[in-house]
Amino acid sequence: MRRACARPDAGAGPLASALLACAMLALGGCGSSSAPKDTMAPLADGAYQVSIEGDAPVTGAAFFTGGKGYVVLSDDGDAAASVLYSVGEFGIVRRVPPSADHHRVEFALQRPLALDAASLAGLAASYQTWLADQKVEFSVSANGTISAGSTPCKLSGNLAAVPGSASLSVTLVTADCGSVGAGRYTGLLYASDALKPAAFRIVAENGSTLVDVLAYR
Repeated sequence: MRRACARPDAGAGPLASALLACAMLALGGCGSSSAPKDTMAPLADGAYQVSIEGDAPVTGAAFFTGGKGYVVLSDDGDAAASVLYSVGEFGIVRRVPPSADHHRVEFALQRPLALDAASLAGLAASYQTWLADQKVEFSVSANGTISAGSTPCKLSGNLAAVPGSASLSVTLVTADCGSVGAGRYTGLLYASDALKPAAFRIVAENGSTLVDVLAYR
């Protein structure tokens, strides 16, 4: 039987009534206004081309290691990522950009995505990309440091190996890149034959927006 919310004692003072009402709300007796949460069951360790149900766009790639990972979605295979799901500790799922809606994301299809094993030493080189219609130059050192080049838009940061994964974790800092907001982004780097002639792809987020970088030697 549904529990009704009791009326505060009419004889109690305003402060006592307010405290009683707050206590009842905290116990859930008068309903709850908790924010909707996104849900997603992680895939087994590996990289996948995926099709999902529960959100749009519906196609992209998924990367999981130890129950944690990323799902990167775009409007088509050649478009920049427009939605990213991050699955973290304790199965906590975050959607970027955030949405007021609850998304119960399920994998309708998945097939293995072959990745080239990305190593810090193997990526040491100079690169160029385009962000917000700007050419951007940067370099990667053998220890994983990303250094900005001479172009006005600056990319810097660092890469790190992920045990058991062919991808790398990335921290990317942007500055003076037009419509791409300046600041710190975190995400992943991966390399695959499907990306060629690009050397690798970086997809990273700052909690509200995404950066999608295709890097060319």
